[in-house]
Amino acid sequence: MIRLVGRFVLLAVMAMGLAACDSSSSGPGSYAGSVVSPGGAPGSALLLIQGEGLVGVRGAGGTLAWSGDVSGDPAQLKVLLVDPDPTGAMTFRLLVDDLMSPTPSFTILQLSDRENQVISAEGVQIRLQR
Repeated sequence: MIRLVGRFVLLAVMAMGLAACDSSSSGPGSYAGSVVSPGGAPGSALLLIQGEGLVGVRGAGGTLAWSGDVSGDPAQLKVLLVDPDPTGAMTFRLLVDDLMSPTPSFTILQLSDRENQVISAEGVQIRLQR
C-alpha cells in the first residue's frame, strides 16, 4: 500500500513538472515581427493591426516605432515604423495581453522608400513569431 501511494505521489510530481514546461502558456508577452519586401526593407511602413489584447509596438534592431489605438478601439492599433538606417531590416516587437489569443492580422496602409516616396505594397509581407 505504501509503495502504491509513493508511486502515485511520484507520478503527480512528474505531471506537474511537465505542465510547468508547457511552451504555449497564456499571459502577457510579445511577438517578434518584421516587414519583408522583395526589394529590401522600406524606409517606413504605416500598418493597421487588428486583434485581441493589443498593448503596443516597440521598434527593434534600429527601427523606430509609434503606435496608437484607432478611435478608442483597443482591438485596432495603427503603427508607424521607420528604419532610419539602410540596414535592410525593419523589425519590431508586438506587445499583447495574452499570447494564447488568436494571432493578430495586419493591413499595410502605406509604404515609403528611403527618399520618402510612396511605394507599392505588392509582395511585402509582415512576419510574426512567438
